[in-house]
Amino acid sequence: MSRLLLCLALASAGAVAACGTDDITVNVNTGDAGGGGGGGSDTGGGGGGGTDPGPGPANEVDATISGGAGGTVDLEGESDTSAEGQYYATVAAGLLDVTLFSTAGAVTFHIDATDAEMPGQFTVNMPPEGSFATVATAGMISNSTGGSISINQCPGAVGSVITGTFNNISLEDAMGGAGGTLSGTFRATLVISDESITCHVEPETDAGGGGTDAGGGGGSCDLSVCDGPCCPYVEPIATCQQGCGFSSACMNPMDPTGCIQCFEDCVTDSGAYEDAACSSLYPPYEQCEQNSGCAELEGDAYDSCLEQNCCDEIAAAF
Repeated sequence: MSRLLLCLALASAGAVAACGTDDITVNVNTGDAGGGGGGGSDTGGGGGGGTDPGPGPANEVDATISGGAGGTVDLEGESDTSAEGQYYATVAAGLLDVTLFSTAGAVTFHIDATDAEMPGQFTVNMPPEGSFATVATAGMISNSTGGSISINQCPGAVGSVITGTFNNISLEDAMGGAGGTLSGTFRATLVISDESITCHVEPETDAGGGGTDAGGGGGSCDLSVCDGPCCPYVEPIATCQQGCGFSSACMNPMDPTGCIQCFEDCVTDSGAYEDAACSSLYPPYEQCEQNSGCAELEGDAYDSCLEQNCCDEIAAAF
């Protein structure tokens, strides 16, 4: 659970002292836009925002299907070239389509970002409506029925690299049976792009905020007052995620993903993703917290991690 959300929720309830001032006010260096999850890197010249994809092959998938009739299936493959039907990523009219290939099968996914921004997290359902994923293995085709896909960069021009994760995507086979759960990571290079996906633009630092030089100095990300578009959802999300910690979902050693799913459901059920003002801003904050490793930290280490990586995302959302 995001400790920041919990502290913001307590603050909104008048219990600021329960978190301490340091937990609610984050003073940061708003410098190097290319570091961590804050400013990101425009790899292809047409995108913007998100984390730097870093070095790696042009295309890669490292994913697992677990719990299906076929047992555990590892989907692992990479290629420095792109070919239709194997490794192929395109953007057209606000839609992102990606195909990833491995010796065990292929994963394709379709993200509808016509009314959203990237980077972000997108809930997937049964095709053909909205966003969805399809997996083909050993003569069997399975479609997504739930879960989400996170996109860490905003797709730009041809040659742009995007990375992301499959977040506990539930699958159903062609016969209506359980197809297992897809989890893992991917990397893809755009071969076709009209640059039509809206990119989340980081807010500029004002003149009084300390500038944007990479050498230090720093602006301020003051969260002592929460008045951003995602603030109405802070308290219900934090309360729900606290409840997850005491639920069977987080206490079942046979299901290590249950707790993660419970946390994700809290955000989905809060309505934050359905609120146009918040839906494009909350996922980048959440993704930055995860990608930077902040979510795994506690105390001063957590605060320092947010200061270094996620202030822009926090300021925009909250």
